[in-house]
Amino acid sequence: MKVLLVNPEFPDTYWSFRHALPFEHKRCAFPPLGLLTVSALLPKAWERRLVDLNVRALKSSAIEWADIVFVTGMLVQKESVHEVVRRCKELGKRVVLGGPYVTTTIEDLPAVDHIFLGEAETTLPQFVEDLERGEAKRTYQAAERPPLATTLCQFSIRAAAPSTVNSATSSRFTGACRAQKAISRCCLSLTRFSASDGAALSSSLTTISSATRRMSDAYYRKSPSGRKEMVFRFPF
Repeated sequence: MKVLLVNPEFPDTYWSFRHALPFEHKRCAFPPLGLLTVSALLPKAWERRLVDLNVRALKSSAIEWADIVFVTGMLVQKESVHEVVRRCKELGKRVVLGGPYVTTTIEDLPAVDHIFLGEAETTLPQFVEDLERGEAKRTYQAAERPPLATTLCQFSIRAAAPSTVNSATSSRFTGACRAQKAISRCCLSLTRFSASDGAALSSSLTTISSATRRMSDAYYRKSPSGRKEMVFRFPF
């Protein structure tokens, strides 16, 4: 099975940070961690390709290569989501749609084959089984939010040690996973601080800031022109 994962484009709004990113020599503020997590949960034998429309264009050849297309998106990416789905359906592709836009919206959803509501960690394995049996359902809805610890562990074990890339890229991806874990641990700890824990709170916020920068640097690298581009065109 050949899977194309597509992150739609952010329009020129607050969410795009389009006018601020050049100061950081970057082209996108948000690495597509949701799609990378989904990729890590797919069967190892499946081929994967990732296209982030905030970094590069979606070519028709990329759509034609795929057997199935996974699309995510927030509400602010709505127009790009619809355009991506339209192009994929015109080429006769099966399309799976998930993300905050789908979960929080009941109207004006694009005509796709399968919809994921909520987090996909608990429903994606069932979808894969149903798909292989030819019995995939239209809608898959998560009953609850999965534990972050479980998600990150599975993400790092299955995604951080690819055998199809060079050691430098593997090392960068592993670093990104470690930074993501540090961010999650600190975010969880913030809920346990009291008003008197000023020093501990400040330390956690500093760690989050540092880990976020490390994660971003791991996902993006400078191109010859000095701008940053995505390292991971193929999630693992």
